[in-house]
Amino acid sequence: MSAREFAFSFLGQYEKERGHVQIKLPKALADSNLDQREKALATELVYGVLRSRLSLDWLIREFSSKKTKNPDPDIQNILRLGLYQLLYLDRVPDHAAVDTTVKIAKTHLHPSVAKFVNAILRSAGRAKGKLPWPDRDKNEALFLSVFYSHPRWLVDFWLFELGVNTTEALLVSGNERPRVTLRVNTLKTSRKKLVEVLEGYDIHSEVGQLCPESVIIKSFIPGSILDEGLVYVQNEASIAVGHIVEPSAGQTVIDLCAGPGGKTTHLAQLMENKGKIFAVDVSADRLSLIDQNSRRLGIDIIELIKGDATEKLSLEVADNVLVDAPCTGLGV
Repeated sequence: MSAREFAFSFLGQYEKERGHVQIKLPKALADSNLDQREKALATELVYGVLRSRLSLDWLIREFSSKKTKNPDPDIQNILRLGLYQLLYLDRVPDHAAVDTTVKIAKTHLHPSVAKFVNAILRSAGRAKGKLPWPDRDKNEALFLSVFYSHPRWLVDFWLFELGVNTTEALLVSGNERPRVTLRVNTLKTSRKKLVEVLEGYDIHSEVGQLCPESVIIKSFIPGSILDEGLVYVQNEASIAVGHIVEPSAGQTVIDLCAGPGGKTTHLAQLMENKGKIFAVDVSADRLSLIDQNSRRLGIDIIELIKGDATEKLSLEVADNVLVDAPCTGLGV
């Protein structure tokens, strides 16, 4: 399996299951037979397609003669992959982006689909200098949303609150390729020891600037590091929340809107796995993720509670209560 085939397969599964790609992708890569270079390309393709999805889907509709509200998910994903390489990856030659995508369509879908994919990609390639984006003069919010691949509601909100210049600066920043931030599980290791482990995998890392448990890398995460529970993938803004709460060992803490458990497990870390944390979420699936992450990280002080924080809940008196809605991962 090539990196492109892996990305196509992963995106198909993600379409069906959703969930947290930053958790699912490293695990899937660890279970694959891709070498390090192919894993890096697969990571770029998956994150790139998801990051640029709104833009890609707009262009697919513009270049397609078959206008449909419910396109086939597999065809849509293969077109997204091809267009992303063609328009956003300068290091991939145009012919390679087209040929490899058409080959995947022919192998995994149908020859007729391959012809359709070929036609769309070649049309896009010819139009690279003048792509059919929305007319900015007629509808600036629509243009900004589509061109920068951000949801329209967020663009409208920023335009109203911040104005055009700041909004566009935020959109540009939002599309920058982020580095991977790891939260060291201090119940099992230290930041210094983790850096040494990463060096053993020939992975360069930097210590984070905001939090004492953060380590930043630019490549994929070795599966063994995840399986052993040495780290949790979490950005520094989210890690900082735990330090703001500042829980102590032996305390009782309530985390409302707790799934999938990033902040919950960090609170347990800061409490040295001593005390009690009530993790509340409306979603059973998200509570299941908290359970999985707790087991992996070696945490046993979290009690899962399915409930709606907007309604009355029967909970113990707590020393600290965390409510993070919406998640700080939104960045606003």
